[in-house]
Amino acid sequence: KKNYNKIVNKTYLENIITEAKDLFKENYPDYKIIHIILSNYYANGLNYTSLSNDLQTDNLCLELKFISIHYNLTYEISQILQKYQIKVIQYLSGIYIKSFFENENLEFSEKISKILEGQNDKEISVVEKNLKKKGFFEKFFQLFS
Repeated sequence: KKNYNKIVNKTYLENIITEAKDLFKENYPDYKIIHIILSNYYANGLNYTSLSNDLQTDNLCLELKFISIHYNLTYEISQILQKYQIKVIQYLSGIYIKSFFENENLEFSEKISKILEGQNDKEISVVEKNLKKKGFFEKFFQLFS
């Protein structure tokens, strides 16, 4: 991506990653993103493995890895677990978790916990927008709580 501001800051990176996420959703509308991982980024003709603040460059290339799951699968899982009053809040990729900790001798639950705590500094958090409109009583009680 051509960088007209010459400086790469947090806001610029957020905008690029949001554009990439929107492109993924446009091209794969039936899939839910569960992980976004920054593999590498290239600036000034050099390869970097971690982001640095206020880097000056004309061109920036981010290498992102998207891990996703089909919405039909999430729906089927939700329907099965709903019978037992269980709601899925977040999906994680077992393959990604195992590959990230392949050299460490940890229990799988410990690996999951470390991923959720942000162990991988190259993973980008995906926060879904809350598109559900609140009813009158929900707004009213939220006002006084």
